[in-house]
Amino acid sequence: MVIDARGRLLGRFNLIDAAVVVLAVALGGMGYVGYTVVRMRPPAITGVMPARMTTSTATGLQLTGRYFRPYFNAFVSRTGEPYSLPSARAAEYLIGTPTAVELRLPPLEAGTYDIHLYDGGQEVARRELAFSIDRPPSRTGS
Repeated sequence: MVIDARGRLLGRFNLIDAAVVVLAVALGGMGYVGYTVVRMRPPAITGVMPARMTTSTATGLQLTGRYFRPYFNAFVSRTGEPYSLPSARAAEYLIGTPTAVELRLPPLEAGTYDIHLYDGGQEVARRELAFSIDRPPSRTGS
């Protein structure tokens, strides 16, 4: 018999105590599943296309990575210069999917640049030496 005359489960455990343990285990499992579904993972920039441009073609970039969200702010800054938010140039951040983003760049001079993604006032991702802008080749006539 599963429950005996004294209300014990399998003759060993009190039925109410066993129900409380089963409920606690079920709630713990549901809490863990809810946490893994809802938590915000940090984004990562894994690729930048194109990596080299000229000043005349430097209008946009395609970023690939993980966990991009639509409300990020993107900034570009020269590599090697001390980074500060006021000195960085804002880029227009256009999300396509959680793994692909397009950046529309402001006018930039020739040089190598880093990309910074911000969520509010906190930097959440950075890609150093992300892309380069070269001067267009000079045309010399014969």
